[in-house]
Parts: sequence; C-alpha cells; structure tokens
Amino acid sequence: MVSHLTPRRLLAVCLFCCSTLLYAQEAERLTDFGKDLIDSSFVQQLFVHNGLVYTANRPQDDPGVGRFGLIDVGSGAFVALADNSEYRGGYAPDRYAGTFQELDGKVFAVSYGYGHGYELYRIEGTVVERLTQLVGAPLTELVAWQGGYYFLVRGAAYAAAGPTGVTDYRTELWVTDGSAAGTTQVADLPILNDGSLGENPVTLTVGADALLLSGKAMDQGVSGFQTYFLYTAGAGATEVRVGGSLDFPRATLYNAYGGEGRSAFFAGHFYFSGLPLGGSASQTGVYRVDEASGTLTEVAGVLQITFDRYLENEISFVATDDRLYTHVAGGEDGAVLYETAPGSPDGFTVLYRTEDPSARIRLKRYGNKLYFGGSSRGRPGLVAYQPSTRFLDRLFQTGLGAGAAFNVFATPEVVYLAPADGGPRVLRYITSTGELTNFDDHVSPYAGRNDYTATLRGEDLLYLAETEFVSGGARYAVPTVLEADAAEPRLI
Repeated sequence: MVSHLTPRRLLAVCLFCCSTLLYAQEAERLTDFGKDLIDSSFVQQLFVHNGLVYTANRPQDDPGVGRFGLIDVGSGAFVALADNSEYRGGYAPDRYAGTFQELDGKVFAVSYGYGHGYELYRIEGTVVERLTQLVGAPLTELVAWQGGYYFLVRGAAYAAAGPTGVTDYRTELWVTDGSAAGTTQVADLPILNDGSLGENPVTLTVGADALLLSGKAMDQGVSGFQTYFLYTAGAGATEVRVGGSLDFPRATLYNAYGGEGRSAFFAGHFYFSGLPLGGSASQTGVYRVDEASGTLTEVAGVLQITFDRYLENEISFVATDDRLYTHVAGGEDGAVLYETAPGSPDGFTVLYRTEDPSARIRLKRYGNKLYFGGSSRGRPGLVAYQPSTRFLDRLFQTGLGAGAAFNVFATPEVVYLAPADGGPRVLRYITSTGELTNFDDHVSPYAGRNDYTATLRGEDLLYLAETEFVSGGARYAVPTVLEADAAEPRLI
C-alpha cells in the first residue's frame, strides 16, 4: 500500500504520524524573531484543528503572496502545507474570525490581496484547494444551512463615489460544499455594501427555514444603518416588515458589528441589537424578527441604557437548545445577563445584574458554563454561570478598570483572559486552586476588536504577541504559548 502513495499523500501521512521528525528535518525555524526575519516573514494567525496548529504566514517583501503552513509548538518549526500552500494576497483579512474557520469538521481559510479581492480556500490535513476566483470579497463568515455553507460576497460597483468617497457595491449570496466545483453564486441580493466591514457592513445569521441578511437597502439614502431581509430558497430575499407598535418606517437599524454572538436564532426568532433609523427611539434596544411572519418587533425594557454608555458591540447573545441568554458586557454602569425560554419570546428574566463597574467581556459558552463580564467584590471581573445548577460564580477581578476589554478562553481546568483592545496583559485562572496570575511583563498581545489572534490548544493558550521591532508603523506578530502550568509565556 505504501508504494502506491503519491508524494502529496505521503507528506500528509508523515505530518500526521511523524510530525516531530518531519519538523526537525525539513522545517524553516521561526524562533528568534529578530528584525531581519520579521521583516521578511511573519505569522498573522494561529488556528488549532485536530491537534495541528495552522498558520497564515505573510512575507513582508512580497505582499502579493502568503503561505498556509503548520507550526510546531515545541520547536518553533514551520512547514508549508503540501499543495497550493501559497495564497493570493498575503494579508489576513480584518473579518469577524480572521483567516481560518471550522464548520462540521471542515477547515476553510480566506486571504486578501489588493487588486483581486479575497479568495476562499479549503484545507484538508496538509492539502489546500482554492474554491473561488473572486473579483470581490467575502463579507461574512461561512454559515452552515440546508446542506451547504453560505457566505456573502462583494459584487459589482453599484454607483459612483458619493460625497464621502464611499462607493457602494452589490451583494451576492454564494454557497460551497467544500469543493471548487461545488462553489457557486446563488443570488444577486437587493443589498449594498462598501466592500468591507466599514460604513455599510453586511451580516448573515442562520435560522430554521431562512437566512437573516442585513446591509444597506438599494433605496436607502443613509449610510451606516442596516436594513434587514429574510432569504428563503423559494422566495429569495424579502425585506423584513416593521411591527405595528413601532414608530419607525422600516427595519433599518444601526448595528456596526457582526460575527459570533452579535445575533442569535432561538425558538423561531432572530435576536439582535441596534438603534432604529427614524422614529422616537434614542437608545440601543434589543429587537427580534419572527421567522414565520417576517416581522420586526422590539423586546421592550431589556436595555435601559443610553447609546452613549453602551454601544451595540457590547451586547451579545448565546442560544442553547432550551434557552437564549443576552448579556450587556459591562462598563462603568455595570452589567446584566438575561434568560429567555421557548414560548416566551419577550419574557426576558434577569439572572445577574450589577451596577458596580464591570469588565467588558462578551458572553461565551464553553462546555456547560457561560462566561461573561461582571463585577467581583465591587470591581470589574469575570463571572461564570452554570445553567444546569443555576449556580453563579464570581470568579476573579481583572485588576483593570471598566474600560478594559477581554476575550475569554476556558476549559474545565483553566480560564484565560486575552485583551480585546490591544492591552498589555494576559490573565490565567486555575479553577481547582483559585490561583490567578497576571502576565504583564512580556510583549503585549497582538489583538484588536477581533479575537482571532488567540486560541486554545488543549489547556494551553496560543496567541500572537507584538514584537519590539516596528517597520513603517506596522506591528509584527510573534507566536506565543502560555501553558497551564508554566511560570511564564514563551515565544514559540
């Protein structure tokens, strides 16, 4: 059987079964991130799948080409993937989840390059296949729906640049089955975008029988607001209607952020937050769209806040099989966590509320627990809630003010907080002992609004750290690991 293996398949076998030997024999070492090496090549993202750590590696001197590869956490060795590992563009996209995404055990990746937009790739083990030949750009993550993986793409330019210099583009709905032959355009939608996550973003949320889409409507004169549509395979895209109790003219709201946790589908309803265009509303609220009727209504009284004090990107949702959880992520005014049950779409019950300064940590689910930003003994901290026992645990203080934002990564044994605002520290909490360690004397984590620069590998946290070397104002990312039992983080 081995004599019939192709070189590509043989490399795949070697990587999975003998990765340590391969790394030692055929690898380019990426440790000792001195200025010369950083200027010629640097990693943009770490992504863990089936125990392997994938990277998107970009050469600084050739922005038109990047390379997908594997990195060995122990040795720091880098191995390019077997076939087609070079990707067009060389830039990790500033998307909701970064370069890599996993759906149903399949790994997809996206790259960006000036002049030819983004491309979508499928990675199987060590083999890369490009799925698209796009002029535009994928604008959303892929979502699994009705046997395929759907995403929105920037289409043709719709109009000349306006007074602000922003050109609108049409929006296309695409689907893939994970192969190039099975990647096709489904529909040209009545939705506009600006080609990025900028002034006119688009979003995509999966329901039972429909997709909830949002973007700038074709006849919408105001930028920065999203009009909501339902898409079904039979009827195409239909604009959501406004319920009779609302005093604004159409389902158009300001909500600048999409991605995980920004919206949710639960018990026949789509939930999201926003500030309506027109009408008397002066603050952000929570709204829902009934999938069956296509009607928008407000969940009244949930957010008793002003738009200046809580932005819509600090409101997050998590849906389980039998509950919807809605969280306002903290700040100087405190934090709140709600619970909603099936059959009561507007019945939001308070599980946790504090008016003490609270940590800005979006709601995330790991295992059987929910983690979110709240207050611990009157100061910003991390809180955990276990639905099965209804036990609320105020874990620890962050040690920073309410303005600091974090992303949470948790296992049953250890919990990490990594900055979501480019802050200089990582926190590690050991659940069995209650030991909290603040690592603030090493290179600062390379992180911004998105959380794709950090990921779990078993009980260890992998992330990209910022080096001391700066070229042309750019920040260069060093792969770093913080192990559950280590005294300090270490560069990979």
